[in-house]
Parts: sequence; structure tokens; C-alpha cells
Amino acid sequence: MNEQNFDTLIINHCAPTLSGIKIANIFTYQYNSKKDVYNKIASYNKILNSRNINVSIIKDYDSKVIVYVYNKKRLEEYIFDDEIFDFLEDYGYKDKNLYNCIELLKKRMRYNKDFPHEIGIFLGYPLMDIYGFINNYGKNSLYAGYWKVYHNKKEAIKTFESYNRCRDFYTSTFLNGKGILEIMDDYKEYAYS
Repeated sequence: MNEQNFDTLIINHCAPTLSGIKIANIFTYQYNSKKDVYNKIASYNKILNSRNINVSIIKDYDSKVIVYVYNKKRLEEYIFDDEIFDFLEDYGYKDKNLYNCIELLKKRMRYNKDFPHEIGIFLGYPLMDIYGFINNYGKNSLYAGYWKVYHNKKEAIKTFESYNRCRDFYTSTFLNGKGILEIMDDYKEYAYS
């Protein structure tokens, strides 16, 4: 397995989650050895769980995995908000247990060719934009960045810019040879200076 590739992907795609400014991110990784990729996930969990970050595989297909990186505390707060969970209940989520909800998402991912609509909730997207996406069949967005924006374009653009600054910091710091925990700590200093 090309570990550098996996490490680069987690830094490039998940920096906003690792830094605490986004609830969750996903990325796709093509692997040579299923055992190696699962060991890599376990290794990242060993490092990141103490920072409330979990790494999970939400789909495994055709020698590829979709890796889900999330802030457990922030995700629970978000999806168990009454309005958000009402949306999830419409898609069959009945249990206010985070791991059961993620397991149901995995099941829905396994049996659907496309991403299920509720993936946006699990990535922390605004509910109004998820409804906009569903009601417009993915078309007519005001703006497209980390998600398709249907409401509050100005605020979304500001959010996307903060994600980009974070990703740029993580990527350049990673390329300078720092490890993931060092980068997370350095970003806190950088963001608050």
C-alpha cells in the first residue's frame, strides 16, 4: 500500500475536520491490500481518537474504500439536533446512537450506487442546502464549493475560504515533514494568532 498516498489524502481532504472547523470529511482511497488499509485506519484511530477524531470506512468496493473522518462530539451534537434528526428519521434513522446511525449510513452506501441524500448531514452540511439539493435534483445551486449552496451564499463562501486556508496550512506543514498531531497543534496557534 502506498502509505504516503493515504497520508496525503487524509491531510488534503480532512484538514478542516482535523482542525475542528468542520464536522466531517470523506475521501476515496484505492488500495492494493485490504489488510494494509484496515491497519492504516486502526493506526490513525490510535493517534486521533484522543482528539475526538474517528476514522472509519463507510464503503469498500472494487479495491477502493470511502474513508470517513469525523469529529465524534461535533457530529453527535449536529445530527441529534431535533430538526436534523427529524430529517434523518425520514430516511429510516430511528436510534439516537451515533454508531448505529453510522452503521445504517454504511448499509445505505453499500446498497446504493449513488450517495444517499443524508450523507450531507453526516458531513455537517447546512440542512437548507441539503433540502435545496434534493428539491432541485442537484441543479440550480447559487454556488458550488465543498457542497452545493442553495441558501446563504455569502456565508458559505466565507466557510469554504476558511476550509481552503486550513487545507493549505496542513498541506504545506505536512510537506515540511511534520506529523499529524504536530500539524493539528501548530494550526491552533496559527488560527488564533
